[in-house]
Amino acid sequence: MSLNTPQFQQALEEAEFLRDRLFKLQDRMEGSSLRGELHVDYLHTMYALIDKEHSIYTRLKLIDTIEAKRRIVELDAFKVVGLLNADDVNINNVYPVVKGELIELIKQVSGEDWNPEDFELE
Repeated sequence: MSLNTPQFQQALEEAEFLRDRLFKLQDRMEGSSLRGELHVDYLHTMYALIDKEHSIYTRLKLIDTIEAKRRIVELDAFKVVGLLNADDVNINNVYPVVKGELIELIKQVSGEDWNPEDFELE
């Protein structure tokens, strides 16, 4: 397996698109209340980005190259923006927890029962 496959490159492009969208939504939210459709859209985008990055991390773990291992070390070093300090915790353990918390937050903010399996980001 390689980092140069069309599928892996597409996943990276999708993650970059979601990152850009998240930053644009964040800029639009500056000064506005954290309620309403814009906030829900922000949370949906954040969930989609975390899910995409989890997928990329999983793919990297399956690729046995020096470049893939370097990227894994870089991702693990972030330890979710320094929130985790334990040496035995890697970012792969954190993705499911963060996604679960986002699902609950989306349900709370939107007032609706939300299932990511039934959702498609526009």
